[in-house]
Amino acid sequence: MRVGRFWRIVAAVGLLALPLGAEEPTAKRELEELKTQVAAQQQQIRELQEVLRRQAAALERLERQLGEGGRASEYQSASNSPPVDDPTPQASLEGRLEELENRVAENETQDQSLLRRLGSFSFSGDLRVRYEPFFQDGRPQRHRERARLRFQARARISDELSGGLRLATGNLDDPITSNQTLTGFFARKTFNLERFWLTYEPKQAPWLSVTAGKFAYPWYRTELTFDNDLNPEGFSETLSFDFSDSPLTNLTVVGFQLPFNELSSAGDSFIWGGQVQSHWRLSDRARLGLYATGMNFRNVGAIARAIDTGSLKPSLPLTNSARTDAGGNILGFAERFAYLDLIGELRYRLAPRWPLRVTLDFVNNVRASSSERSGYWAEVAVGQTAEKGDWLFGYTLMRVERDAVIGAYSFSDLRASTNVINHRLRTSYQPHKNVTFDYTLLVGRLFNPQENISLVPAAFQPLARDPFLSRMQFDVIYKF
Repeated sequence: MRVGRFWRIVAAVGLLALPLGAEEPTAKRELEELKTQVAAQQQQIRELQEVLRRQAAALERLERQLGEGGRASEYQSASNSPPVDDPTPQASLEGRLEELENRVAENETQDQSLLRRLGSFSFSGDLRVRYEPFFQDGRPQRHRERARLRFQARARISDELSGGLRLATGNLDDPITSNQTLTGFFARKTFNLERFWLTYEPKQAPWLSVTAGKFAYPWYRTELTFDNDLNPEGFSETLSFDFSDSPLTNLTVVGFQLPFNELSSAGDSFIWGGQVQSHWRLSDRARLGLYATGMNFRNVGAIARAIDTGSLKPSLPLTNSARTDAGGNILGFAERFAYLDLIGELRYRLAPRWPLRVTLDFVNNVRASSSERSGYWAEVAVGQTAEKGDWLFGYTLMRVERDAVIGAYSFSDLRASTNVINHRLRTSYQPHKNVTFDYTLLVGRLFNPQENISLVPAAFQPLARDPFLSRMQFDVIYKF
């Protein structure tokens, strides 16, 4: 009996101890779960604090961009609120976060509205670095390093109105080059406003385009008449009509009015003219462009006088015939100027990456009384520089008589601006999509050295013979 009673007591104690032993691990688990929940709550609070900080920073950036004082004051009041580092209830944090999200959404809506008012923008540009040596008998060798940087912004303001601007390096008093010579004892290089324009294209007349400002050439030309780096200014109007099921695919008429010197006490100087363009489809591979331009210059003597006084400094010396006074000061050109410019260009696709282009240009100064009034340009090019691995090869023959064109505006890389015969060989390779290696060789001489004898090397002046000038250009061009 005593033994049985003993085991009954042990069993009773065990039954009493069982709940106590089971309760201890349950309490521990609940404590650990509570700690985990607290840690998660604190982590969530920290994440919400980070979200608040980012939203506040985003608001600050938006206010700086928009520059609106009212919204800046709203952000100021929000930024002065105490930081969320105390155990604020989650609902309060979520409410504040929702308020900030709504405010950011409102700002984004206002930003999009502002962008719609300003228009859509696109940006582009290029950087060119050049090494350029010169060789001519009778003169010391010359080695020149040059660079050109251009940056352009375009905007589509509405369905009918667009515009843009372009910045470029170059000297203000030389209108026919954007190159900047690396010289001047490491002085800073100038960066100028090269273009700025607005173009109107009415919906009711999709064949019409009107441009005002300082813009790219609205007519087709070669550098026989105007250098590629010159940007005319004034007004231009274009009428363009496309045709289907016809060898004539497009007919375009361009008009332009280009003032270049305004005076309060005398007549202004300007250019006015027009061009008729026709584009023809000869076959699936062949296209032909024909261009006829008439251009008149008024009070053009201002150019010659500006060169003489140094207010205009073109890349090449004046070679046109000029009128002078007894002291040798230039009074103006000896001839008047009006161009009849005729261009034909044939494009033929030899292979997908090997197009062929042949260009012929003839210009005549119809207002000149001199027999030296015509210019000729013949160019052939094979290949392209559009994709990685592309090659281009070209040759150009240029012959410009003394008074055929105004030398201050024609091709700036010739031996002389006029009274010249010049050859150009060019090779280009595209190692990357946006990078081009380019080599150009220009070989030229004065056609009639006696007419511009001061440009002939001194040793050859008694012979009235101008040795060929060889000019090479090694270019690396990056486009973006």
